[in-house]
Amino acid sequence: MNSIFALYYVSGMIYYFYPSNKMKKKYPIQLKQFGEKIKELRNTEELTQYQLAKKCSIDTRTIQRIEAGEIAAGLHVVFSLAQAFDISVSKLLENITFAKKPK
Repeated sequence: MNSIFALYYVSGMIYYFYPSNKMKKKYPIQLKQFGEKIKELRNTEELTQYQLAKKCSIDTRTIQRIEAGEIAAGLHVVFSLAQAFDISVSKLLENITFAKKPK
């Protein structure tokens, strides 16, 4: 099974796409925006990247790369992050701007 590359939340629906180098180049601003939100929430909760990674059962490097906007979180990671912060997925994705599908 391929890992999920990008996650979109629109009108109460979650859309996801599989890996593509073209997509990675098309969405850097949105990945950075999501990463900044994760970092902000982590700092608000006074968690280290290591502590957050442990709560989500993922590698610390994954948290670092998400926060830096280098990679998109897979669907399972998004759900784990929401659970770690004790918020809903919709709250986690609130105010995140997602790019339109390339033509």
